[in-house]
Amino acid sequence: MLRKLGYDVWYDAELTKMLRDADRVDWKAEIDRRIAASGLALILWSEGADQSARLVHELLLAHQTGKELVLSLDGIMPKRNLESLQVLDFDDFDAMEKSRNMPVLLAAIARRIGVPSGFENAEDMVAQAIDADFPFYRLGNIEIPATVLLGIPSETYASNEVSCHFKEEDHHLRSYYPQLLTRHYDDLLARAFAIHEVDPQKVRDNPLVRIDSFECLPEGPKDEKGPLVLNFSRTSYFQIWATNVAVDLPIQGAGDLHGNTARRLLCPDPTDLARSVLANNLSIETMVVSDKGKPTDQRSIIIRRRRISVAGYRGWYQSSASGHFALAHQKADGTPCPFVSAEREARQEIDYALDVTPDDFQLFGIVLKYQDLHPEFMGFFESHKSGQELVEAEARDLYEGKKYRINLDADEIVRHISANPWFPLSAVCVLYTGIHFLGRGPMERAARKIDPVPASRFHWGDFNRVRG
Repeated sequence: MLRKLGYDVWYDAELTKMLRDADRVDWKAEIDRRIAASGLALILWSEGADQSARLVHELLLAHQTGKELVLSLDGIMPKRNLESLQVLDFDDFDAMEKSRNMPVLLAAIARRIGVPSGFENAEDMVAQAIDADFPFYRLGNIEIPATVLLGIPSETYASNEVSCHFKEEDHHLRSYYPQLLTRHYDDLLARAFAIHEVDPQKVRDNPLVRIDSFECLPEGPKDEKGPLVLNFSRTSYFQIWATNVAVDLPIQGAGDLHGNTARRLLCPDPTDLARSVLANNLSIETMVVSDKGKPTDQRSIIIRRRRISVAGYRGWYQSSASGHFALAHQKADGTPCPFVSAEREARQEIDYALDVTPDDFQLFGIVLKYQDLHPEFMGFFESHKSGQELVEAEARDLYEGKKYRINLDADEIVRHISANPWFPLSAVCVLYTGIHFLGRGPMERAARKIDPVPASRFHWGDFNRVRG
């Protein structure tokens, strides 16, 4: 990573090649020469390092000229009492550039020796290093600030192809949960509510399901896709606001790099859910497609426009139904299940008498929003009811948004996304639905006929401030 950013890096593992090529290389002298010529010496300090006379010598040599930056592995510190010793905790070194500590290390390097050409400052370098692993979803001239972590439009997961496992654990109480987020929880929560104009007296800290990880098992004997394994634990509504929603809020007292945020300090690879420390409650993006069994040109999809009274994305369009994956959305055995969640949300927001069951939900996969690193399931139901019947149907949560129907037509879907504000993950789900039923070719051609729709169009608030 350091080399890709533009730093000139040498490390002593390269001595292996030197020793192989020339028997007379004085490797001790070579290391000393490299330390003397460097701007900064990164020294890994693990258990047993103090027993290595050579490593202690290298530490002292670097410290004499103020070039040392010790990376403490697993909390192991040098035993020598050296004044102003520069030490960074690096407790997951095995993850290397995906380490949650990498943003802090990059910031420390930038403070000590500056940034390579091409970056405005340390913040710019750290942001670009992190963002490099977050590709935006693109279809034709549409770019959406989200990335698909799992799934393709042509193949869906049925309920019998997915197994769910739930641990009765609160994520924020786990031993490895960052104390930085615990200490600043109240402040981050209050500021996130304030920015989005949410009255804390009008919301509840309901328990929700967190996705810890997912795993795609090997293909079957006929090369069919393997089953999907989902691992869940517990989080809460307020934890989402204090971590995901607040991911780009500066954390007071989190270091001397201006603008330290959870994204930059704790999210070196935002697409790796298994290593993420955020709340990561899965939401559900559900499309309802009308007139099951009829020709495609006679079918429609249901969309909604969020009302002005809701929190965030007021007046924006979204998929047929969406909502948080709640602990109450359980199978008969008591395990939280996204298929149950999709059916509940569709009944609550589209039609309380919708002619579907949880087993009818077709899951595309998981998509991750760039703005708050919020993951969501996306998929669809097919209903025998007409589009007009679905628009006119009664539902419990109609107060959240107004229903509309648009034809299941590539040009009409793309034009609507181009002409109106859309919640980014809903836009991905709608495009996936279009590709599933109409094919990638027609959807791609339709998306190339419109004027470019940049990622900033899908971002709530100041896109450029967050992007870098």
